[in-house]
Amino acid sequence: NTSTPGIDLYNNSPDNIMAQNNSWGTVDPIEVESKIFHQPDNAALGLVNYSGFRAIPITLISFGATQSGNIALLRWKTSAASGVASFNLQRSTNGRDFFTLAILPARNGSGTDNYEYADYGFPQNVGCYYRLRITEQDSRYSYSNTIFLSGKKENKISVYPSVIGNNTSVSVVISTDVKQKIRFVLRNAAGTEIFREMRELGMGTNAEYIMMPAYLPRGAYFLGIYGERVNKTFRLLK
Repeated sequence: NTSTPGIDLYNNSPDNIMAQNNSWGTVDPIEVESKIFHQPDNAALGLVNYSGFRAIPITLISFGATQSGNIALLRWKTSAASGVASFNLQRSTNGRDFFTLAILPARNGSGTDNYEYADYGFPQNVGCYYRLRITEQDSRYSYSNTIFLSGKKENKISVYPSVIGNNTSVSVVISTDVKQKIRFVLRNAAGTEIFREMRELGMGTNAEYIMMPAYLPRGAYFLGIYGERVNKTFRLLK
């Protein structure tokens, strides 16, 4: 691609993909990143997870993260470990520049081993990338796949009833952790907009009542709810 010279691999989809054992011509992760176009370059794309060129003396069964407020809990499970010295847990906000959060010694057990670490400095407004640098006892190392933990909380929304009649008021309950303006848009099955209404929500649980037009013919309708952290559509029947 002439617009991005030097790129060897593009991920043009929103899905994460594996690029195991690709010949990058280097084992330096910074140089490898410079040859890949993926999520750190365009937030709409998926990640390219890549690994090194040789078998490492461990099987990484899983590596994941969950969030609770400003705490990210990282967990990983290994098996068949031998000759591994440590796990260097690294964090990045852009997917390129990583720094070390913690170094955990490897157990090198004969079965499976579980590890976890709580990141109390998780920036929940932006989210983070995490990866493991797996260091062997002879100082060689390799990297795990990179995972992304979004800091944005999903708002909980419920709509009732889903079957409406004439002059029906639809109850919409939204729990949000920020003040935000919400746009309600009702469309018919053909996508034609019937009405829209703007409401302002406070932090916490909000109960909003949307009056349905009395003149609606029988059929399916779609109530779209859109805001800073909301983008959901609910199907209604009359």
